[in-house]
Amino acid sequence: MNKIMGKRRCATTRAAAILLAALLSACAGLPDNMVSPSQEIDYAKVNAIEAVARARGVSVYWYRYPTKSVDATAPGTTGGNGEKRQ
Repeated sequence: MNKIMGKRRCATTRAAAILLAALLSACAGLPDNMVSPSQEIDYAKVNAIEAVARARGVSVYWYRYPTKSVDATAPGTTGGNGEKRQ
């Protein structure tokens, strides 16, 4: 009986580890700076947060920059890659 339970526990642990690895690898494949075309980095917010952090002697490490929605059809707006649209 213990051999059966041991094999079952091992199979369950292995399945959980494979599932966890699959979930984590799905997130790892996305670049951190990926922003959709209708979004752009909110540099005003970034600068405000970093100014307060500097004043308090704190370092800010961005995992994801704050974004804001933009009208993707408006000329002169920037996309997620910083290039101006014509």
